[in-house]
Amino acid sequence: MVLEARRRGIPSAGLQHGFIYRHWLNYLHEPDETGPAPGNASDQGFPFPTLTLLYDDFAAAHLASAGRFPPSALAVAGSARLDTLVHRAGLVTADDLARTRRAFPGFDVLPLDVQGALVSLVYNRGTRMTDSPGTNDRREMRAIRDLVAGGMVAGIAEQLRLMKRLWVGKGLDGLLRRRDAEAALVESAIGAMLRALRAIPGRLRRAAAGAGARRTRAPKGAPGSAAPRRAAGGEGRGRRGAEGPADAAVFGASRKAIVIAAPPGRTDARRMPRPRPATAAGVRRAAPRPAAATRARRRR
Repeated sequence: MVLEARRRGIPSAGLQHGFIYRHWLNYLHEPDETGPAPGNASDQGFPFPTLTLLYDDFAAAHLASAGRFPPSALAVAGSARLDTLVHRAGLVTADDLARTRRAFPGFDVLPLDVQGALVSLVYNRGTRMTDSPGTNDRREMRAIRDLVAGGMVAGIAEQLRLMKRLWVGKGLDGLLRRRDAEAALVESAIGAMLRALRAIPGRLRRAAAGAGARRTRAPKGAPGSAAPRRAAGGEGRGRRGAEGPADAAVFGASRKAIVIAAPPGRTDARRMPRPRPATAAGVRRAAPRPAAATRARRRR
């Protein structure tokens, strides 16, 4: 469309409608992509819009340097939505953060989106945890405080929505929407955490496969090249021990158990035999009894 507009002499305009990232391929152009073809007098080069309207100076600088846009074809027009967001973010002060930390011990270890929701809550409702006389208007605030202290992120969104009971039917729909938005922000952080947890088993399997391949390629006699030892007579097969499957850590989240296998080859010290306790004072502890296969080899 822009190419045809240029052919017909019609000015065209481009409008930024989302964030432009540094590695976004649509806006990465080399000089030989944008300039006229050598020896072709009719070629005018890449068909840039006559004017591209952008959110901010970062987008303009990026398109001029990495995208080879002519600087004269770029104009920063701003974004009403993002300008409002920047303005509102500037209203949050260091004192607001300090008040939120005091109200909710454990605040600093929470995901950033959860921190943002709690700062919004404190900015709007303050830090008081005691009820007004004859009411229970701070019940959810105390519940959120206890959840944060215990690291129970999942319950925070529920308490934010339960808090709406205080304003239903009073013509304060803005507060209802605010609590819903804060709860959604907390839930978005939980979703990100779950996606990260679900990705861990595959990453560990790939790491374990790479380690196994390195051991297989190791030269004979090199550290880590020896084959796994097996007890005579097949003893130990099917057991979890020093030669069996490694430990596993089980993470439960949102009613789903995610089993994360540890890298193979790790010795399970908990399965090693322990010395038997002494039966009387002064009697030395008995050594662990050797396995049957080991005793058989000693007799031979």
